[in-house]
Amino acid sequence: MEVELDQSTDDLQLNVRLTSNLKAPVKTSESFLPWGSWYSMVLIGVKDKIDGVVLNKKGQPIDDPSADSVTIKPGIPITGKISLSNRFDGLVEALDESDVIIFWCYRLWVDEDIPDTRAGGWLLIPKRQHKTEA
Repeated sequence: MEVELDQSTDDLQLNVRLTSNLKAPVKTSESFLPWGSWYSMVLIGVKDKIDGVVLNKKGQPIDDPSADSVTIKPGIPITGKISLSNRFDGLVEALDESDVIIFWCYRLWVDEDIPDTRAGGWLLIPKRQHKTEA
């Protein structure tokens, strides 16, 4: 699994690329993909300061799972996006003060009996640089 910051838009987003290393295809709900629902991937934002203040998450909506399913084939990546601006209160303001670290964890939930497919990591969002007026 690869997670990168996409800064090409005003809305800070994670580009997520999921590739199965299993030998056979697996079927899961689209809601269980990292970008499929609010709850499918653990995301925690922390100001990169000595006190490590955790950013508050925005209201956690009711997010009923989809009935649609997807088959993930071995070695064939699937991709999606997760908006960070929609997840964290004060993210933009926090980036005016310091770098922000995003910690993430994901586990693929499927019906089949497969090995633990948990993945995790972190990435740094650099502090916003403001232009000074001449």
